Amino acid sequence: MIKSAGSKDRHTDSGAKALLNLKRADYVWPLAFMLSATMVGLNFPLGYLLILVVMINRLVNDRYDFIIQLTYFMGGFQLFHQSDLFIPLDKIVFGISVVLIMFFRKNAFMKKTCGLIVAYAVGILIFVMMSEERLSIQFTGIVTWLSFVVFIFPLAVFSGRNFDIRIFFRKLFPYLFIFCVYYIIDGIIFGDNIMMPRDVAAISYGNKNTFTDIHISLFSFRRIWPVGMYSAILCIYPAVKIFRLTKSEWALIIIALFISRTFTLIAGLLLTGVLLQGNFKRVLKYGGICVAALFVLYFVDSKDVSVGDDGGTQSGLRIRSSIDQFLDLADVQDEEDLAKFGTTRMAQIIPKWQLLYDLDRQWIGFGFLSREHTKMTKYIIDNELYSNPEDAEEVATGVEVVPVQIILTVGFLGLIVHILFLIGLWLIVRRLRDSTYFLSVMFCFVFIGLAGMSGMTYFHGLYMSALAYSTVALSNRKMLGGFVLPSEKKIVYGTGQ
Repeated sequence: MIKSAGSKDRHTDSGAKALLNLKRADYVWPLAFMLSATMVGLNFPLGYLLILVVMINRLVNDRYDFIIQLTYFMGGFQLFHQSDLFIPLDKIVFGISVVLIMFFRKNAFMKKTCGLIVAYAVGILIFVMMSEERLSIQFTGIVTWLSFVVFIFPLAVFSGRNFDIRIFFRKLFPYLFIFCVYYIIDGIIFGDNIMMPRDVAAISYGNKNTFTDIHISLFSFRRIWPVGMYSAILCIYPAVKIFRLTKSEWALIIIALFISRTFTLIAGLLLTGVLLQGNFKRVLKYGGICVAALFVLYFVDSKDVSVGDDGGTQSGLRIRSSIDQFLDLADVQDEEDLAKFGTTRMAQIIPKWQLLYDLDRQWIGFGFLSREHTKMTKYIIDNELYSNPEDAEEVATGVEVVPVQIILTVGFLGLIVHILFLIGLWLIVRRLRDSTYFLSVMFCFVFIGLAGMSGMTYFHGLYMSALAYSTVALSNRKMLGGFVLPSEKKIVYGTGQ
């Protein structure tokens, strides 16, 4: 079970959970942000102005909204990509975070967190210096891995102000529900990436919608990649522990998840939700319900949907095909059979893993290689396991299993350093009220990272986990001594907005 060590969460199952009871007014500013973000993704000029106006308004009038919008703005989450902003947003965000940390007043919590991040950074830099790749090429990867430093933003935004984590939790849900509607519009009605124009898969296939060049295929069921539904990860804890969602709200989430057709994300959300139940009997009860539902869906799911250009097929909901690939491991005869495992993820891994051992770098990795900028011939491989010969030549990086990618980058020793960093973060907050919120978010991202979805080495997982981490700290600010900038003298208790 996912449970705090040392102290109970403030919210337990002993009392009845309240309905979210969201009003139209609760959707006004989230919808304004989401629509303006979509316009930015479509490169519509008005969107750039509107998103700035919306975020400034929220900073002035509702800081809960602002820290949520800031997280989605920094990560893009398929609404837009930093290339749409024409600035290196990741590096700017990193630089501002470091400056804020330097000027922030340090209590014990801040000292422990900053010390852990510095130790992690030093560990990463040691592996970077042992790499043969140039530092300038590795720099972007380093910034990405260290982007947990954005935990400072919510602390700075609420400097000198009261914070109520229950208000924060309630503010999360309008964004989740809007994302769900976006999935329905793009996946069923438009049949293309309009509301979320920077879908990861669409971009990789060269489909980049703009307001002057929009592609629509009305009422054609299309899979939309799951990045937007990471918003559900932020909401698992409050949905299980605090609020009671209506049947229509649950239906909206379920429909959006099935449009994403990402079995690993669905499994990660379900597993996290089950582990949050609070006691062993409830875990068994809801775990059994999930297994039974999975059993039924396995036999309901079809197996006739073609995918890709190689004639391959997957089941319609990608549940049966996801399970079958594990069952098929018993029939693996050679390397080519193994390469098909994990929706051909093993085809990515096998030759790169072999090169890692051939070059005797399994303990320290290759460093932060770049698929676009690395030109060293020793790290360029000819991957014969790909079905498309045009994709065969590639850099020995970029696999869709996060633990394997970590090993390729910094070796087995680096994987140990990464795991110790995550454990260290949990140990710092484990005795705080609502600390399970941070653990649930981090756990879910680690789980979905097994299928290459962000994990705790990419912006999406790190930004959302940092948001959860800082909100737990803010909800315990009296115990921790407060979080204030040098210009602030005391906490102003009030609405926090």
